Amino acid sequence: NSSTDWVRAAQDYLAAGKARNALFAIKEALAEDSSSAHVWTLQAYIALELDDISLADFSVSEANRRLPDNAEILGLMGSVYDRQKRYLDARREFQKAADLEPDRVYWQGRVVWTYADLGQLQEALEKGKTLWQRFPNEEYAKSTYAFMLLRDIDNSMSRNNRSLFITNPKQIAHIEARLAEIAVIASSNADVISDYHVNLSLVQKAKKRSFVRPSGFMIFSIIGHTLVGAWILLFLCTQIFPPSIGVIIWLLINALLIFIVFQKMWPITWKQVRKNAGEAAKTGLQ
Repeated sequence: NSSTDWVRAAQDYLAAGKARNALFAIKEALAEDSSSAHVWTLQAYIALELDDISLADFSVSEANRRLPDNAEILGLMGSVYDRQKRYLDARREFQKAADLEPDRVYWQGRVVWTYADLGQLQEALEKGKTLWQRFPNEEYAKSTYAFMLLRDIDNSMSRNNRSLFITNPKQIAHIEARLAEIAVIASSNADVISDYHVNLSLVQKAKKRSFVRPSGFMIFSIIGHTLVGAWILLFLCTQIFPPSIGVIIWLLINALLIFIVFQKMWPITWKQVRKNAGEAAKTGLQ
């Protein structure tokens, strides 16, 4: 019949990325027959694609009224609430869908995300880990738990507006532990992999450049190399220039080298890092 033809046309348009055309087609289908929960569900998907949240909300509510115990419709209702930032309502619907389809990892993962979106990070971490342990080979379970760990990493860092940085050794230890967990999870999600390497780079930089005290060996090594280099440089300067000018040039070069060493090579202490960070140093893991 014509309603079925319009539904098929809407599906084809949506698959082709032509959501606006899909919406026209599905409205024609509903004009022919508005009794089908499937057609209302399809209109809700199309409305979400067009970011028309009001239409999506109405459409999924109509679908649910006709078919109240359907996991897909309940999950879609959860997605609509999620887009409205109604995370408690979203959690309720996702949980209903998960109860109806307990072996489908997606609904369980969406429940985990609602905890994170409400700022309940500890609960999100616990539920994310449980999800991964239950579905260890499912990529959605892996990436969901990995994203919770990445959120915890961000939460542990000090922040200034939208900038995140490391201001104490506890943060390094915590981030390294979380990164180790992410490595074990082995998610193939591109965003997880990218964020993992960004945080790993931050930690490596923090440990070897700016945020640790120099060891005794490093101090003696710098002094030793500086003294040897200074004598060689003095010899060359006095050979190339008259002795008095050579000594002046040698002193200037040494002053420049000492400045570079202290600016680029000599690690600063945590006390100085926190002083530089100001009030931001009081945020994050202490």
